[in-house]
Amino acid sequence: MVSVKINVSFGNLKRNLNSVISRARNPERGLRKIAPWGLQSLQTNFKEEASGYEAVKRWAPLAESTRKERARKLGAAFAAHPILQRTKKLLNSIRYKVKTNVLTYYTQTRYAQYHVTGTHNMPARNFMIIRKHVIERMAKYIISWVFENFGK
Repeated sequence: MVSVKINVSFGNLKRNLNSVISRARNPERGLRKIAPWGLQSLQTNFKEEASGYEAVKRWAPLAESTRKERARKLGAAFAAHPILQRTKKLLNSIRYKVKTNVLTYYTQTRYAQYHVTGTHNMPARNFMIIRKHVIERMAKYIISWVFENFGK
């Protein structure tokens, strides 16, 4: 007699699923890995003087009065650029924190909100937008991190 015996064991499956569930419930380590990627994206907004999730849009140019003031204080070369970087305080104030399953980017600079939303005298220049391709990369990493040991 010739026979084929198939033995189905769920021991490895259970162990693998427990690993996935554990990582999904406690993603802090994975979030800490990707956090600098979002920070870099936010810094790119300053470098390119543009922001947007999918369609990146240039920031509005500085008002003529602002350009004149900057030229007087900093010299003609700095009259129009870099936007939002006269002192670099705003750019250097962006931080992130990871707490359990939440990754948050923030700045505690008092005037940041006025640049993000704009005012009746100043157009919005929302520097707190992480680019779509970076968000996609972050999501892809977290998914692969959660399933890293699955099937091993």
